[in-house]
Amino acid sequence: MASSGLLSLRTVKQLGKELLTSKLHINNVPALLSHFSKAVQSETSHSTSSSTSSSDESLLEALFFLRSFFLHRISSGELCLHSLEHVQQVASNKVHEDDRQPEAVYHAWLWGKYNEFVDLLLHTVTSPATSSSTRAASIDALMEFVRQEKPGGFSDRIYNRLCSTLVTSVHFTREMIEHLVANYFEYIDVCSHTCISLKKSIISAQGQKDQGEDKYKGDDSTREGANSQLLMSNIYDVLICINIPKTIGKSSENPVVETWVKLKDDGYQKKRNQGDVENANEKIKKLKSKITRVWLTFLQLPLTTMLYEKVLGHMHKAIIPNLTNPLVLSDFLTNSYNQGGLISVMALSGLFLLITEHGLEYPDYYNKLYALLEPSLFIAKYRSRFFELLDLSLKSPLLPSYLAAAFAKKLGRLSLKSPPAGALIVIAIVHNLLRRHPSINCLVHQNNSNAEFLLSNPLENGPKQEAEAMCNGNESPEMGNQEGLGKDPFIFSESNPANCNALKSSLWEIETLRRHYSPVVSRFVASLEEDLTVRAKTMELDIKDFSGGSYATIFAEEVKRRMKQVPLAFYKAMPMTLFSEHSDAPLQGFADFPGWSFHGKQSDDDSQHAKTGEHKSAHFVNEPSEHPKPDMSDESPREGKKKLIHVKASCNGNNKKQKTDPATLKGRRKRK
Repeated sequence: MASSGLLSLRTVKQLGKELLTSKLHINNVPALLSHFSKAVQSETSHSTSSSTSSSDESLLEALFFLRSFFLHRISSGELCLHSLEHVQQVASNKVHEDDRQPEAVYHAWLWGKYNEFVDLLLHTVTSPATSSSTRAASIDALMEFVRQEKPGGFSDRIYNRLCSTLVTSVHFTREMIEHLVANYFEYIDVCSHTCISLKKSIISAQGQKDQGEDKYKGDDSTREGANSQLLMSNIYDVLICINIPKTIGKSSENPVVETWVKLKDDGYQKKRNQGDVENANEKIKKLKSKITRVWLTFLQLPLTTMLYEKVLGHMHKAIIPNLTNPLVLSDFLTNSYNQGGLISVMALSGLFLLITEHGLEYPDYYNKLYALLEPSLFIAKYRSRFFELLDLSLKSPLLPSYLAAAFAKKLGRLSLKSPPAGALIVIAIVHNLLRRHPSINCLVHQNNSNAEFLLSNPLENGPKQEAEAMCNGNESPEMGNQEGLGKDPFIFSESNPANCNALKSSLWEIETLRRHYSPVVSRFVASLEEDLTVRAKTMELDIKDFSGGSYATIFAEEVKRRMKQVPLAFYKAMPMTLFSEHSDAPLQGFADFPGWSFHGKQSDDDSQHAKTGEHKSAHFVNEPSEHPKPDMSDESPREGKKKLIHVKASCNGNNKKQKTDPATLKGRRKRK
């Protein structure tokens, strides 16, 4: 025995082997249960102790021995549900004392130890101090009891407790769900009973909300302190992982799905080989019905903003494909779409799926989509998905020209306030719109847009005669003073795309992007110079290539570009001298420095500073020199440079012996 009351690993193994070998050592069960309970409590109180690994190993050994013992008792019939009913009657004193045979007492004791072990496993699953391997082993043991406790059926008694323990636990972790999904959610009966259990928990949460309670009544280890928000978040984490299991088998006419309780049943395997099993389509249909009911019940809860965004973000991938009739979510999605802001952006995915694949009619879809176009979209978290859906929504060639023009014009206006990555998205979408809808190509270059606006509004914007003259090409000298001229007829603040006058305007915003400060944007505008009406020579741009852009991605791409010519200096020609001689500047030789002012003569202040050794940075001051400077005014620059070098050499070599030129020495030798 250890000092903390725990059994050593060697003792645990010895007790476990004796328990599995002979029924005479059945009293080892209380000893192993006591060690298991103390080991869990020891890890909880000493989670940072160095002996945690050894206690965890002994805990796992005790768990495996007890699991094997109780599974053997279940398979032998000693722990059958019929005996449990008799034990409950004995416990409630409904059975006469004479009927309490030793066998009944033994069964009551055995059921008590079995329930105690199940309680310890449930506590271990949600204990924050236990290791991940211990929690996974506890879940596996409970799932084995679920399969074996009820012969040929699924034991709801244990599985409902497991699901309730998980969703009401404060220490609920993602790895618990990942273990269930990886090992058990591929079986259709596990998914079905999970939906039933989660629905009960949701109904319980609704009753708790109505009563104004914040805590569940039950086990203190898991349910105490779990409020309604935590419960809803945990339920969502489990519910979002329930998907329709894949069918197995090569036969498409009689597909089958695997179930957990009959996975190792030989009789079931024989029936499956013969094809005499329930059609998988019927099972999948029933599972979809349960998933639909539990989701509708869950969406009636008062969801938090964070949870609301999670539901909308996974609606098109993990929720709608698993429902019997996805149109039951039409009210929920349309209400979310009408809220505006980020909620509307996130609801667009699910609503778009209902419209395109499930026949939902929503006449106000494009008006709401047009109203969502705001500058904040270019920095939103889900901007990538939104712009992809926006491009898909405008893909149909049956859209009216005024609608396509309105979206192109508003996106162009937003590009002036967007970051460079947003401007790239706008250019790509406008490119696709011009290619899909040739009727709006007039927006590329429209000279008489202002004149047409004047013709349609002669009373508000100027005389009709001057507008007609402008349409005919005759400009009036007084046209520049009219109020309507030079003004874009597009109404940016108009929420209805039919009334924004987009077709009377032009895409001058895209031309403005040609002078964008980012070279990536200005280069990309050139893609609109092609004749997009010729569909055979052009192709649509994939918005996915631009929707995920940012400053970082643009900088990374710009750094990778290979430059053929890199400007290293501002000179137009290779300079041969330091300063140019021919210049009209006040001081000769400083024409290459525009914007600088230099003074050739010393002022009185400069002379005073020169005497004291101080110089001004903006002036050239003549410093006194020990040696006179040579006069090079009549010399060429190259000769003057040679003389200057010779003078410097002579000045620096006064104390050194001057070297004689070799040619001079040779001449002296010949004379001799």
